[in-house]
Amino acid sequence: MSNSYFQFRRFTIRQDRCAMKVSTDACILGALAATQAVQLPIGARFLDIGTGTGLLSLFLAQQHPAKIDAVEVDEAAAAQAQTNFDTTTWTERLKLHTSSIQAFTASATQCYDLVICNPPFFENDLPSIKSNAQVARHSTQLSLKELLYCITQLLKPNGFCYLLLPIKRQTELEKLLAVHQLKSAAIAIQYDSGKAAKLAVFVISQSQPEPSQASVIIKTESGNYTAEFKSLLAPFYLPTLFETVNQ
Repeated sequence: MSNSYFQFRRFTIRQDRCAMKVSTDACILGALAATQAVQLPIGARFLDIGTGTGLLSLFLAQQHPAKIDAVEVDEAAAAQAQTNFDTTTWTERLKLHTSSIQAFTASATQCYDLVICNPPFFENDLPSIKSNAQVARHSTQLSLKELLYCITQLLKPNGFCYLLLPIKRQTELEKLLAVHQLKSAAIAIQYDSGKAAKLAVFVISQSQPEPSQASVIIKTESGNYTAEFKSLLAPFYLPTLFETVNQ
């Protein structure tokens, strides 16, 4: 998924100015959150933290008529997200904020029914050489503790947050959530049925979340896409992507 653009059924993601490109993991995150979004009322409000290319906002916008705030600290990525928003029929419902989530939270005047975030993964790991990739991939500007504080300030009492993280950080996540009296349930992402999951989508809320499934398996051991993966991504992927997409 490293081309300069990525064509979905109803929108195009241009990604030549973003450090982090469209990934299968992010698409699964967006699709799972969208299954929750369609159950929410018409007047619901959504928030996309660290929108990057705008991918997750567009997954949600396709499936629900909500107004969506998208926050992105990197100016080049924010400009690219705005371009991607402007080429859709949903642009009037999508508002881009070029800001850190900490600053956005401090000045926020409303809370959200659904928050989605694909945050920096690699806190305390070896930094990337490229500075923009480092900001996108490593939590040098946003720790998990800071992120969860912002989420607790921005999420409605009955709201949900969809967060993509390595499974190895689950214990850390749960300890931080307990401070804010929040709970989580994990939906593991397995690249094939014979390999252990390394990433998971964590569904966070005040009450114990009931995720739609325990895991998403992308491929069978023989290399074919699973029926569950195809069903989840069918509203977004062109049929040819199930043949050409790479992890």
